[in-house]
Amino acid sequence: MTFFSTTGVPAGSCIELCDGRVVATRDDDENIVAFENSCPHSGQRLGDALVKDGVLRCPHHFWGFSTATGANVGTGPGLTPVPVTVRDGMVEVQAPEATEQESFREMMLQHARTWSRGDR
Repeated sequence: MTFFSTTGVPAGSCIELCDGRVVATRDDDENIVAFENSCPHSGQRLGDALVKDGVLRCPHHFWGFSTATGANVGTGPGLTPVPVTVRDGMVEVQAPEATEQESFREMMLQHARTWSRGDR
């Protein structure tokens, strides 16, 4: 659980929280919203994402997500919302449990184990 002031989230940008596991921003109504800090396209962090017109845009591959819901504005999976509570000018974020991140080598080995060239 992380607490911070509502003034800590400027419009048009994101901040990383909870040891980088969460990214927080504002939706079109200026409400503070939070999501797991991982783009479903490639697992990249979203801390440097641009936020404009209700869309959080991944800084790595430019996938867009609704700040209201986390849904992908194109096709594909969306972001995972994180519970946010605002009381007396303070924001409480319920961080997901920390998980050990798989190494790039392990991800590639897993991919190689399941990959098929289509000619077999």
